[in-house]
Amino acid sequence: MNKLYASANDLSGSELVIYGELAFMCDYKLARRILSEAVKRMEDEEEPDRMKLARGYLVLGESEEKLEKFTRAIKYYKQGLTYFQEDDIRDQYMILYLHFKIGMLYSAKNEHAPAIMYLQKAVDLADDHLEMKINSMVSLAKIHGTRDDDEQAYRYLQEVLPLIADSKLAGTIVHAETLIEMAFYHFDQSLLDEAVPYYEQAIDMYKKSHDKSVRKLGMVYMQYAYCLEHKTKADKHRAGVNYERAIEQLEKTGDRELLENAYADVIAFFDATNDTKKKHKIEEKYVKMINS
Repeated sequence: MNKLYASANDLSGSELVIYGELAFMCDYKLARRILSEAVKRMEDEEEPDRMKLARGYLVLGESEEKLEKFTRAIKYYKQGLTYFQEDDIRDQYMILYLHFKIGMLYSAKNEHAPAIMYLQKAVDLADDHLEMKINSMVSLAKIHGTRDDDEQAYRYLQEVLPLIADSKLAGTIVHAETLIEMAFYHFDQSLLDEAVPYYEQAIDMYKKSHDKSVRKLGMVYMQYAYCLEHKTKADKHRAGVNYERAIEQLEKTGDRELLENAYADVIAFFDATNDTKKKHKIEEKYVKMINS
């Protein structure tokens, strides 16, 4: 591919984009180099092909995103966005897609204000694209939750859960994570009885997913167990079972500080419930970790 690029001096920018797209399949850094030159050449043309120039910036943005250069990716996605026209029906999906992509990248950078702006625009544009609308709304709920704007997060979750249930995303990781967010909202508000059914649905879906995080699953089990322990009609047996499940998952993370806190909480639970056997079992795990 490098040899082909080296002999491409006489190519137009739009022809060079093809080389960049080929390079993208195997070498993101080379793709970035080729596409940077391609868009530069097209920008210098008197009448550049609008769609090819947009495509060049999009693949350039994708290359930067794959290389985890999110600021550059945002820059190129924004430049690509300027070449699409809102009144052209052929461009409308790409305008929606780019608002979602830019919003998600800002979210990854923890720049919440622009993330909210772009994702809300994606929601507004996504009437005929239900899955994109759902993903944007779930992302907005997570961002507002991170910002401790719980009521705004709750409003998004209330609206999006029925949409998910009637979509192709029902039962997927997106559905599970939305239920987790709803469960945590109630947990955080000390509405433990209301949290329990959301945790139960979420865990059932989440543990079946190939994309699950053992850390997240472990923390969800911890929160669920706490709810069972402290809800109006406490279920100490099920709480104990789920505390043990939490430990099983969290041990897979290798995070000593997280495990130390989890072990302490679970030891305290089994001490309070006079389950000496299980208390000693967790204490042994704790001592072994400290001594390792």
